[in-house]
Amino acid sequence: MQNMYFSFERHDGLAHLYATQWRITTLDHRSEMRLVIKSVEPLTLMSPMNPSDLTQIRQQHDVTFCTEYRTIR
Repeated sequence: MQNMYFSFERHDGLAHLYATQWRITTLDHRSEMRLVIKSVEPLTLMSPMNPSDLTQIRQQHDVTFCTEYRTIR
């Protein structure tokens, strides 16, 4: 896995959302994906982040990691 750059996206009323840039998926050139971190508390994220940084965030904070997909039109 490569280093990732997360930036603050928005607060949805429940959690702070941090996301990577959209990138084209390897399986379908018409789809994009990005990684999202959801946290009730604001986070200070270093940039770039590597897999061990993500593990540390997971261990120290109550966060949810998810992958979002969208279709390019």
